[in-house]
Amino acid sequence: MSARIRELPISEQPLSEQYRIAAKAWVDCDAAATILEDLKPATLEQKKTALIEKDPKMSEAKAKRLALISEDWEECVRQAATARAQANILRLELKVIEMQHREWIGGNADARQERRLGEMHA
Repeated sequence: MSARIRELPISEQPLSEQYRIAAKAWVDCDAAATILEDLKPATLEQKKTALIEKDPKMSEAKAKRLALISEDWEECVRQAATARAQANILRLELKVIEMQHREWIGGNADARQERRLGEMHA
């Protein structure tokens, strides 16, 4: 007989597990966005170099201008921005879990206080 492990639905997971899952997703997405952002200068240089190799008389400034206005450079910029936006959304999900935790702590404190007050008046 083989045991089957299944994940709990998110509504049944403790906040710590929800946070762990969201944090892992954010770390992965943030790393992907950072890589794309950090590679932009190298990618631009590769595009300039390719243009100059095709036309050795082309100036560095013209090669840069042509590289920057190319559709594939625009796509690189869009991909980096999209990846950063996705990472930011996941970071907000972490903040929501943190707020839920604070609300839970506050709710428990309120319940304790109400019990104390009820005991005092009983």
